[in-house]
Amino acid sequence: MSIVSIILLLIVAWAATASGTPSATQLSANDTANATATTKPFTKSVVGPTSGNFRATCWDINTTQNGTFIDAWCQDGRNGLKRSYLSLGMCVVNNNGELDPKPAGRFMESCTPCNLKSKSTVLGCQCPTINNGTQGAEIEL
Repeated sequence: MSIVSIILLLIVAWAATASGTPSATQLSANDTANATATTKPFTKSVVGPTSGNFRATCWDINTTQNGTFIDAWCQDGRNGLKRSYLSLGMCVVNNNGELDPKPAGRFMESCTPCNLKSKSTVLGCQCPTINNGTQGAEIEL
């Protein structure tokens, strides 16, 4: 299970304990540290806990702030939806012009502009390489 899946699970679990109408949710650095402490090695694709991807439980998935945050409506575990935000900088790194999953990756410090590909969960950016070039990079979230 990847870091984005773990974080999304935490968001959904956290949302299940809240009451009221949907509102913005963000994880703290401590939540992220706790989530990454038990993760398995990363894969290039983010895999959801039961269905294979977070698109099975989240809708209206968009990027904000130049592609550095995911903004989505996700199931809250009580047959409702909760608006959730996730900083992709907590889980994606620029690895010599490639986007790879990694905790505290901070890819947004070097890769711009970033956007989700149309009707998908593929994030695409222009990222610098160690040879002072730039190239298109993508990662399936």
